Amino acid sequence: MTVFQAAAVNRATASRRALLIASWLAFAGCQQEDQLPRPNVVLVTIDALRADKVSAYGGPEGLTPHIDSLARQGVLFEHALAPIATTFPSHATMLTGLYPIRHGVRYNGMNLAPEFRTVPQLLEPEGYDSAAFVSYRAMLSRAGLSRGFATLSDEVGTKVGKAIIRDGEETMSMAIDWLSRRQSESPFLLWIHLFEPHTPYEVTEYSEAELADYRGFARRGLDASELLRNRAKFRRNPDDLRALNVLYEGEVKAADSLVGRLLSALERTGELSRSVVVVTSDHGEGMGEQGRFGHGPVLFDSILRVPLVIRDFRRRSDPIRIRETVGLVDLADTLMDLLGSEERLSTHGRSLAPALRGEELERVPYFVEVRSRDVRRAGFEYDPDAVGVYLGSLKLVDSTAGTLLYDLEASPEEAQPADIAANAEIVAALSSRISDFRTGASAARPTELDEETLEELRSLGYIQ
Repeated sequence: MTVFQAAAVNRATASRRALLIASWLAFAGCQQEDQLPRPNVVLVTIDALRADKVSAYGGPEGLTPHIDSLARQGVLFEHALAPIATTFPSHATMLTGLYPIRHGVRYNGMNLAPEFRTVPQLLEPEGYDSAAFVSYRAMLSRAGLSRGFATLSDEVGTKVGKAIIRDGEETMSMAIDWLSRRQSESPFLLWIHLFEPHTPYEVTEYSEAELADYRGFARRGLDASELLRNRAKFRRNPDDLRALNVLYEGEVKAADSLVGRLLSALERTGELSRSVVVVTSDHGEGMGEQGRFGHGPVLFDSILRVPLVIRDFRRRSDPIRIRETVGLVDLADTLMDLLGSEERLSTHGRSLAPALRGEELERVPYFVEVRSRDVRRAGFEYDPDAVGVYLGSLKLVDSTAGTLLYDLEASPEEAQPADIAANAEIVAALSSRISDFRTGASAARPTELDEETLEELRSLGYIQ
């Protein structure tokens, strides 16, 4: 065969190959939902991440390029709500689909009762592999959220000790190592929890550069006690408040870079193209709105609103932004739906998977609550029975101090409540929803916290 004949054969082969690839892409693009392979689902929860610090939500430009890239060909939910502004209860809601008032984990230190099943437990008999790698180590060793996961970053039943928080680099390295060593061809559920945006705020390369001219007390970073102790200074001094925001943004950027590491590892192991990646948070973080810093027993939108981005790498699509309110209580049904399981938990939520197909979501109410623990020990003034309900742009908060109605379109920062008397019919309807919500509360399961656990919670700002 001459060089010219060989070249002609090569061109013909390349042409046939291109035609096959084009045909395959066309077929893949018109595949029905039931023809898509069962995916891996990767759930990344970034502790204390405010939605409005993510660039795709209007945060600082370039701060979160990897989360933004997921949003560009995925679904971004503009108004996603945590059910409570505390870590253990919120994650328990994600994995059970139940509100804290029902599953009974009302504050950090409580354990999920055995009668409440989780998403990975339902997947065990379906051939799914599963693993959980968390930075707040006690969530697996103490909270009961390890159930159903075949691989864990922390053994259950062992004493966690002083190193309660694992650096995100270490957490992500453990997860990537697990991905690299997997021998099974079965799809998997992978949960990775990162703690970077939660206090303590350390100085990062980003914040070092942004605060080059700042000489205030926050220059070297802040832990939880320093944040709470200096609240008056942040309220008085715009430079100190800016420094707080920059420190926090540096931790957000660090968490986003870890998401980038994960995406690269998924691609390197050949798993990305058959994965659905979910990025969200358990709650937000107060930066002075309504005078609040940090998070905990409050019902403000600035602390309860979280990012929620879902990217299905099995399909190509234009970016979709969902304006309708959704909640973390929807995640359990959504994960089961995305994983192709016919099993379902008995949940308070609904699947958000139709939004990935461009379908509209029905408007439904979402509830928010505060943690319930001994007020004297906690050191905070709050109402443990306060409950809020969202319906569209309306939000009603009911507490012993009274009832407040907000229109979040008219007053997004909840600075000005709406007139109760002028909206009596709406208030009555939403109050009825709250009454029904409260009747579903689980019986109290008090948990006695030892001094070591109390000290841990103090160090993280959950009690004073």
